[in-house]
This record gives sequence, structure tokens and C-alpha cells, in this order.
Amino acid sequence: MQKILRGVGTFRAKIPFGTSELWVPFITAKEINLGISAEDARQTGGDRYFPLDIMTTSKTGTVRVTDAALHLDIFKLLGTGDPGSTENFQVKEILTVSAGGVITTGASYVVGTVSLMDQYENFVSSGYVATDGATITGLSSYATTKMAVIYETADVSDAVVYSIHVNDLPTYFECVHVSRYRDPADNSIKLFQTRIYSCRPKGNLEYSYRHGEFSAPSFEAEVLDPGRVDGAVLTYAFGTEPAGLTTS
Repeated sequence: MQKILRGVGTFRAKIPFGTSELWVPFITAKEINLGISAEDARQTGGDRYFPLDIMTTSKTGTVRVTDAALHLDIFKLLGTGDPGSTENFQVKEILTVSAGGVITTGASYVVGTVSLMDQYENFVSSGYVATDGATITGLSSYATTKMAVIYETADVSDAVVYSIHVNDLPTYFECVHVSRYRDPADNSIKLFQTRIYSCRPKGNLEYSYRHGEFSAPSFEAEVLDPGRVDGAVLTYAFGTEPAGLTTS
């Protein structure tokens, strides 16, 4: 039986959240890697080259998702819980110094966070005063020139803040991956589904920042024994997509 799967498909993780459960989607996934492996030990006797028996010593599985967009719910998999709404954000402005040597920022800056760069991109380390949250004075030597002003401000609306703590507990979750494909045998749309009953985050949530490229956050998890009576760790399933679905 040969099947050709096109595209990444969709991935969702089900996690306990408060007194209920929450599905976390990765619906624009760039890459999903589901790996299951088993390690064997060969039992040989005498000078025999061929083993008398092969024993499976361990089985492991990993899930790695590289996302094409930033879905904020991914942070819930790290045990962060509900987000907050207060945070200082770093911003950058290109401002012209007045004839009197003063710069007025477009937002209120947090005192102690201001950095200045002159028109030649040299850092200005002294000679200015930034203490009132609104203006920067003492820049007479840069009068009428433009400067890059980098500072932190709390004047950011719609802030969503996730905090990871040293005592956060690991989040165990179930994940389901589904791919749609067209079966050449009858030209019907088929579904291929992988369900992993128990996973746990492994390592970190990673971000790759490259010049000229979109950021691609990656998340990795380890497959665990869910403790089911039937001993199942994961299932693979094929089926024909319901004919009445609206998909566009």
C-alpha cells in the first residue's frame, strides 16, 4: 500500500488548563518531525557472528514542530499559564535634536533605559540627561542633527506577557497530527492521523533569527508511556474525509 502525503498538515496539542482542557494549534506549521526509535542489544555466543537473539532495550519518541508563524498559545505548553498585560517594551525612534539640544520622545521612556546613537552610528555615552521620562537634554553639540534613540516604555497597548518561572511544573499533553492527501486509487481525499497520547516538553522553545528571513520558532517534546491498559503509546489511522466538509 503506497500513500503520498503532501504538505505538513495540521498539529494540535491538548493540555490540562485550569479545571478544563485546551487545544493548542500549530496550523501554519513549516515542519513537523515525529520520530519513534527502538534500541536493540544483540546476544551472541562463542565466535558466532550472527546473534542468537535480539533484545529490545529501549524505545524512544520525539516530536519537533517548526512553526511558520508565532502562535502565542505555544507558551502554555511550557507551563506559563494565563498571560499578563504589563511589560516594558524596547522601542527605537529616529529623532532630530532641537536647536537647544533637546529631544522629546514619542512615548514615555523608563528612566535608566535610554541609549543614543549619533548620525554616524556611534554610541553617545555621556553629556546628556534623561531623567523625566519625556525629554533628553544636554545635546547642544548635536543640535539640528538626527539621532537614534533606543529606550524602554510601558506605553504599549494590548500587551500579552508570558512568564516562565524557575518552579514551573512540566506540562504533559496529547498531540494529534493530521495530513490530507488525494488517493490515486479513487481520487478521493483521505486523512492520515497520528495520535500521541502523552508528551512532555524536551529542552527549550527555540527561535532562529536570521537576517532577511522570517523567524521560525521550534518546539520539541518527548513521547512518554501514557499508562494505558492496552499498552498503546501512539496510533496511526487512515480514513476518507467526510464529503460534507467546507474547506475553503
